[in-house]
Amino acid sequence: MSNNDAPPIDLMVAPIWPQWQRLSRLLFSGQIAFNSELARWETTELDTEHNVRLRDRTMQSKYRVTLDEHLATLRDRSQFFEVILIKAHSLMDAHGRYVRYILDSKDFTLLYRAPTENEIQIIFDIHLTGGVEAWGGKLLMELGRDWRIIDGKAGLIQTSILRNAFAHGYVSATQGMLDAAAERGASLPLAAGDPIALTFEQCRLHLSRIKSFCRRLDGGLVNLAKENYQGR
Repeated sequence: MSNNDAPPIDLMVAPIWPQWQRLSRLLFSGQIAFNSELARWETTELDTEHNVRLRDRTMQSKYRVTLDEHLATLRDRSQFFEVILIKAHSLMDAHGRYVRYILDSKDFTLLYRAPTENEIQIIFDIHLTGGVEAWGGKLLMELGRDWRIIDGKAGLIQTSILRNAFAHGYVSATQGMLDAAAERGASLPLAAGDPIALTFEQCRLHLSRIKSFCRRLDGGLVNLAKENYQGR
């Protein structure tokens, strides 16, 4: 590596990205698995379909389910997508703490090496204040970046609000949720009392917003690293 150039962003080894790849594969492979299982049973003719009960002996469990219940569960995948969104949002928070640590320590070598155990603990203990628009906006400002991400700041706020709703067990939108979105500069495509659920396409959009934001932070870090190398 030249003293005048930082490596490109694609060579970064930030902890988020291996986990992000695994999560993305889970989203798509999970969708494939659900569709395959549905197709398998929907094309199987059974004389007494509504009395059929299923059990997988490899799970070493007494769990049994009717075929009707099994298929209904496979068709309603919202909870699967909700869990993926909650995990993705957690990865975004962790990446924010990672970026905060690099900015505070000025140790740009962390862009291209794994953090030590001691650094991991310090990063883990960092507290990000406010919603994503607050701590994220502060990071972007320090990095010389704006909110030029997929669906902008308002889109990421919407993602964050929905993630919080799922994480706290909400099954329908509340007026407080809608008011909070408006106060934070966003909106929800819901009315009070509407059920909140996720489809594959919606989950994919939320993950795209999060990834876009994290990559925006990465770009700012790489530029700062270049300035640091050139200033030596």
